[in-house]
Amino acid sequence: MTYPSMRCSTPFIIVFCILFGAALSAPTPPSIGGVWTSAGRPASISQDAGGRLVFTNEYGQKSSGSFANATTVIATEWEGGLRGALQDNGNTIRWANGTAWSRSAAASFTGGSPAPTHDLGATLVVIHPSVCTAIWTRTQPGVYDSVTVCQGPGNASFRETLTVQSYDGKTVIINRPGYGQFRGTLSADQRTVRGTCDWAGCTPNFRWTAYIDWNWNDSPPLR
Repeated sequence: MTYPSMRCSTPFIIVFCILFGAALSAPTPPSIGGVWTSAGRPASISQDAGGRLVFTNEYGQKSSGSFANATTVIATEWEGGLRGALQDNGNTIRWANGTAWSRSAAASFTGGSPAPTHDLGATLVVIHPSVCTAIWTRTQPGVYDSVTVCQGPGNASFRETLTVQSYDGKTVIINRPGYGQFRGTLSADQRTVRGTCDWAGCTPNFRWTAYIDWNWNDSPPLR
């Protein structure tokens, strides 16, 4: 059995043919989600199945975005719609403001979370239950100098070095030598981490909260 071919003749069919043809001819956006670097510091791009983008710069600042075409992206919330040109086979973004991002060799990812990194922030102010407060200051990637001050019986204060074992953009595990691990979850607005600990003497109801400063300009230089 043969069927008559459909011709784009009537107004309705003409519109259908135009839309259908455009859908078939629309280019697939390149895959750019993953770990990037900006001025040597970690940045990231997340990309969903529809090509929608979320940019996170080296300061933790975010912008939604999109593809203007196969070789141009737009960060809609930065500088009134900052445009970037994809170059070097998609491994470099040269932004209109003169900055550039380079794709990291680390594995790419999709979704809304920041790129995996061992750096959680430049400085964290950590509030422990009861009367203790700690300042965690980044000294090198994934390493924090921690100074804790407790008020009350004994007025204890101490200093130690903490290391980030893993951070996937949502959950974090931080090693405390001689004790165990802090485990926490990043809030949706990326301003706080809340969690527990796993060493002996850490009660089931123990909860700590860290307030994050993402301003890498205030962080001590790498060493």
